[in-house]
Amino acid sequence: MTIIAARNELEDKVGILIQEFEEKIEDFFSYIRQSKEGKRLVVKMKSHVSENEIYDDFAKIYRRYKAIYISKVGDYFFKETRDLVEKLCDDFEDTMREDSFVHILEAPSYIYLDTDNFEIAEIVFFRFIEFMRNNMIPIGQ
Repeated sequence: MTIIAARNELEDKVGILIQEFEEKIEDFFSYIRQSKEGKRLVVKMKSHVSENEIYDDFAKIYRRYKAIYISKVGDYFFKETRDLVEKLCDDFEDTMREDSFVHILEAPSYIYLDTDNFEIAEIVFFRFIEFMRNNMIPIGQ
């Protein structure tokens, strides 16, 4: 029974470490969304910019984040993610797609697009929202 209790305790500690690591990734993604460079990156991700340019820009943001927050975040996070920067970029891009759905669900208007191309539909939707905001039409109220 002591062995089982020790193993359960170890699994709990591992679970906490995983959760803390995920929170650090979320904090990093939040930093990207709020930074000037990150906002530019998001625009590039939604346009037809090459994957290499997106990865390069993401890596620059990663290095800047590391320089600013290494004492707060800790060395372990950066050691574990150093070789996974492109994977982090892909994961960040996935969160941007997930965020897009939130905007669609909040809009009270309807847009029907006869296309299976999600990228085109998303661009049209955001241009529609921009048009509505520029013309002082309330959205989601």
